[in-house]
Amino acid sequence: LHETPLTEGLHWLFPFSYLIRWPTRQVPVDAPAMACNSKDGLKIMLDFSFQYLPDVAQVYNLTMDFKDFDQHYLAVRSEGISTAKHACGNFSAEEFQTKRSEVSNA
Repeated sequence: LHETPLTEGLHWLFPFSYLIRWPTRQVPVDAPAMACNSKDGLKIMLDFSFQYLPDVAQVYNLTMDFKDFDQHYLAVRSEGISTAKHACGNFSAEEFQTKRSEVSNA
């Protein structure tokens, strides 16, 4: 495993070696529909998705921490769901309807 990632082009691989592929474009993450409590204690149903791109400069460290992209994807997805549930409690039910752009940027 090398610290510098391979770029486009022709590269030689030794026998029995393999590449660990990481995306170079935005990756969509769809979260399952879930319930959370608003600031005023009402049940809110959330259905959201987001996009992210792993930092190319950190691919070596991410590979050492998560083994491959699939493991990293699961960690990012879990963190996104947790963050959304936490942010849900910062807004009232009325704010979910009247301040949609502010809620979506939280």
